[in-house]
Amino acid sequence: MEEKKYDKKLDVTLYEDETRFQNQKIKVKISSYDGQTPELQINREIFDDYKNYYKWTKLGRMNLEESKSVIEMLKKSLDNFDKKEE
Repeated sequence: MEEKKYDKKLDVTLYEDETRFQNQKIKVKISSYDGQTPELQINREIFDDYKNYYKWTKLGRMNLEESKSVIEMLKKSLDNFDKKEE
């Protein structure tokens, strides 16, 4: 069976939310690839002062403020998950 190559045009973002903390932001996103079942993604981006843009990094550990923010974003995203799957 031939494996399909990733096509960015088929990757659809259904919902996205982010919270900023100092030089970083945490994102919660629901995406669907090629009409398949939507999936949830959580990531952290850190601002690189030298290159002047945000770069992706693993989420890793979170402090209390970040954790509370992610929980709120997850609650909102789950409401949107249900709406997209109907």
